[in-house]
Amino acid sequence: KDSNDTVTAENSLRDHLEYRTSLYKTYAPEQVPKLDKAAVFSYENFAVLIISDNPSDVKAAFMNAVNN
Repeated sequence: KDSNDTVTAENSLRDHLEYRTSLYKTYAPEQVPKLDKAAVFSYENFAVLIISDNPSDVKAAFMNAVNN
């Protein structure tokens, strides 16, 4: 609803990413590099977590989608 909510959501996504990384180190270590490249950011009223082999491409597509 406001920028404080976005900051809270972004912090929650960072915590989630940290938790997932610790889990993956145990049962799917081959996926950890993907998590290490993850992007967490906020834009306007969106809090975004991108886990991908190419997070910059996904972020660019996101930015293009919300700006058009």
